[in-house]
Amino acid sequence: MTTRTPVLVDCDTGVDDAMALLYLLHRDDIDVVGITSVFGNNRAAQCAHNTLRVLELVGREDVPVAVGAEKPLVGEVTYLATHVHGEDGLGDSGLPLEVSTAVSPLTAVELIDELSERHRGELRILAVGPLTNIAHALDSIPDLTDRVVDIVI
Repeated sequence: MTTRTPVLVDCDTGVDDAMALLYLLHRDDIDVVGITSVFGNNRAAQCAHNTLRVLELVGREDVPVAVGAEKPLVGEVTYLATHVHGEDGLGDSGLPLEVSTAVSPLTAVELIDELSERHRGELRILAVGPLTNIAHALDSIPDLTDRVVDIVI
């Protein structure tokens, strides 16, 4: 049996991140243990909802999804990529808009804190959206870099 690497994905789920999630969720050597959303392709709340849509598509409602930063560290959001990713953020693909799974009551930083402690020394973070959640986590969790194997950007 292959050892599965625990991975937390920090993303702004649009079409590209949905494809990345589908790829990761079907790998035998990866255990997606959590997903955090951030503004970028759409609002963070919409990106979290899109993530739940993708997870329900493949029967992985067990993966917690937490909403993260809705704006950058400095300034305001000046751009969302709805012209690329559609109004629903998933290319207006026709996936059901309603989901039966709720987002986590934890914030993105709280989920990163919890999972980095639970999987101390094993967790890898894959950040494929704006890095605002990662910045907040590094600021709020002083020993985060000691807890995780790495943060892949």
